[in-house]
Amino acid sequence: MSNKLKIALGSTALLLTGFLIYLKVQANKLLNITYRFQNFKVVNAGISDFRFTTDLVVTNPSDLTFTITDYDLVIQVEETPVANIKGSNLNFVVRKNQSVPLPLDVQFDPRKLAANLLSVFVAAVTVNARKGAVKVRTIGTISVKYGVFGLKNLPIDYTYEP
Repeated sequence: MSNKLKIALGSTALLLTGFLIYLKVQANKLLNITYRFQNFKVVNAGISDFRFTTDLVVTNPSDLTFTITDYDLVIQVEETPVANIKGSNLNFVVRKNQSVPLPLDVQFDPRKLAANLLSVFVAAVTVNARKGAVKVRTIGTISVKYGVFGLKNLPIDYTYEP
């Protein structure tokens, strides 16, 4: 093997190793994606039908732009699971070091809340409701893709208290 070929192979291996280390560091940052709710709005508050919309703001702490491909979320109101929201085959782009809103539309039967039903309704329809009256928690997973690389089932556990 010639010296030029050895140098070329060595350089290529070094560049590839550096790129893989960079990707690993950025993938580890993706494990620290942060979430928050904004634009929480009650659309309908009835005895057998309760609907609200909100944006789940996803903040990308890495230097990689990625795409959310799937999500599976359980929405809890006052610690009672009320809805399961799934999205699949998505193409929701989150740019590097940016935050973007993922719109959610949650509809459920409020009778699932049983003992907490009255306090939730009062907090939802009263303008002067006490701070923290309705606690909404989202738990579940998202899957993301960067180029040909993908990370499945990144955990989400976020609680919204107004």
